This record gives sequence, structure tokens and C-alpha cells, in this order.
Amino acid sequence: MGYDSAFKGRYSIKNIYRDWLKWVLKSFIEILGYTERSIGLLHASGRLSAHALFTDYFLENKFEETEVIPPPYFEDALKFVQRFLSTIITPLSSKISITLENENNAILDIKNSVFTYEVRNSRIPLCSFISGFVEASLERMLNYYRELRHKEYFAHVVERKCKGMNNPSCIFEIKIRELPLEGTEAIKKDIIEDPTQSSKLSEIQSSVVTWIKKRIRFDEVYRNWIIYVWSSILRIMGLNEITQGILHATGRRAGQQAYHEYIDHSKIKLPKTFPNMMHLLKVFVQEVLVGLSEVDVELQLLTDEKAFLILQESPYTLGFPQGTFIPVCDVIAGELEASLERIIKKVNYNGASKVYVREVQCKTLGDPVCKFEVTLMD
Repeated sequence: MGYDSAFKGRYSIKNIYRDWLKWVLKSFIEILGYTERSIGLLHASGRLSAHALFTDYFLENKFEETEVIPPPYFEDALKFVQRFLSTIITPLSSKISITLENENNAILDIKNSVFTYEVRNSRIPLCSFISGFVEASLERMLNYYRELRHKEYFAHVVERKCKGMNNPSCIFEIKIRELPLEGTEAIKKDIIEDPTQSSKLSEIQSSVVTWIKKRIRFDEVYRNWIIYVWSSILRIMGLNEITQGILHATGRRAGQQAYHEYIDHSKIKLPKTFPNMMHLLKVFVQEVLVGLSEVDVELQLLTDEKAFLILQESPYTLGFPQGTFIPVCDVIAGELEASLERIIKKVNYNGASKVYVREVQCKTLGDPVCKFEVTLMD
């Protein structure tokens, strides 16, 4: 039975990316709990993500042959952060604007933050990842010139209003503090104040923004989210068995929603044999659950109650080097469990009611592939 046409072409990478944010990220935060600890975790993750992005795009120069220099002034740095937010970090957020109040203060307004999708009546603001990202980004950009200015810069960003708390938009207060930098020798010529250098910097920033708009495809934005955001969150949490359990539970919750949206709504005739069920799941994983259609998924059937699904490349391993102590694709394991349980219950397959999925190989462990063992249980 062929299911390849059931999903292919029906859902754009943008829709899948939106659903990943809406279901996986929302489920993850709900399982952690809307608490001060969770907000602090997201804030720290935002800072870590900004440091990684700064290294990649400025220090390692991912802008090909363009000479990339961080914006020298607070206002210019804010504009650049705004472009990164809208293009790479939160591309589905709408109407991102920044108002400069004075040389050290600004207001960031996001009408629809990705962190508030389908969330209402929260008691605390939910977008602390963005707060941390903006903080660290501004510090890295402005401190790039600290020896020239004999100053060190510290940013403080706080979300004052949040759409998840039923406000019209998410409002962030940005403050920059300057402290004298000790131990630097006097520099006679400050290139930042040189009009010719300032003009050159302006041209460079313009060319970089053009590069962003023309070169970054939406599938790359999805990868950026996995690399910068997801991996940063997991690093801050710590990769351990507790984190594994949270990821697995996140996958189960997100998998139930994905099944309802992509299988129930598509009115696919559910298979009644285990091989056909697994073939449906293979296509479901490849076209929907991992969000990147070029991911190659292999199916190995063992019995009428056990099989392996093998991913040549899992997006959840992006951003993690080999040598990680635990597999990191438990979101996929949880999604597979929840989806297959829905199927076997609806077709009443051989009295089975539970599914157990575990990742037995993972690229982060040094394995060549990510391999999932799927077992039906009474």
C-alpha cells in the first residue's frame, strides 16, 4: 500500500515548521511548567543561542566573501538584531518593531511571538528566550569595539507584557549599561568615529542584510531553529535521563496533535496490517514529523509486532557533536508511540493497545544513523 502521495506536496516546509513550533515547543514548555525556573531556562538558552549565532555569522563569516563587522552603535545593533529575529530566529513572528528611546534604552514590540502560539491566560511572560537572545546579541556586538571605546557594555532585557498573558503584543524593555574598561592603552584614532570607516560599516551592514533576505531559504531557517534554539535549550537543561523523559513526553503530546492534523484530517484509510502501518509511519516521519523532506527513512520489519525505523539524518541531532552521553531524538520516539497507538486502537489490531519506541542508535552517540525500535504491547 502506497502512502507517499498522502503527505507529499500537501504541506509546505513553512507549515511544517509552524506546526513544529506550535506543537513541539509548546508541549515542551507545558511539560516543563510555566514557572520562574522554566522562564530562566529559556532566558539562558536565548543567551547561549545568541553566542553561537554570533560566532557562526560574524567570527566564522558564514556570509561567504562579505566582510562582516558587527554594528558599532546601539541603534544600528538593535536594527541588526531585529533583522536576525525576523529572518532566522523567529521568522513566523509578525510585526517586529524597535523604538529607540535614548542612547541607552529601547522598546521591542512583537505582535505575534512564536513562543505564545495557542497560549492564553498565562500567569507569567513566556518569551524569555527572546529576552536572552537580544541581551547576548547586543553585548557581543557592542563589546566587539570595547578596546576602542574603553568601555564594556551590559544589556538587560525584560519582557514587560506578553501575548500569552492576553496582551495585544509582547513588549520588551531594553537597557544598556556602560562601564569603564580598565587596563586598556590609549588609542589615538578611534575608527568608529572616523567618517570613512562609518560609511564603510554602513555599506557592509546593508550588504549583509541583502544576503540574509536572498540566500536563506525556509528549510535553512528550520535548521537554524534546531541548531541554535533547540540545542541551546537542551544544553542548558543538561543531557540526562530526566531530559530524555521530558523529550519523550513532549513527542507523545506533539504526536497526538500531528496525527489528528495530518492523518485524521487527510482522511487516510488506516492500514490493518503491521507492515502497512509501519510504511505509513515511515512516510509520516519523513514528510511531517522531522519537517525536512530530504531526510531518508528506512524501514526494517522484524515480526508482526516489531520493526526498526532508521533515519540517515535526524534534525534533532543538529548542533550536537558526537560523544553526547544520551540519544537526543526522543521527541521522534514519543511521536511514533502516540501516532501508532492511535492507529492500532482504531483498527483494533490483534488486541494490542500500547506501543513502545526507543532510540537504540543515535548519531550523537557516534552511531552512523538514528535507529528506533518499535514494539507493540498488549
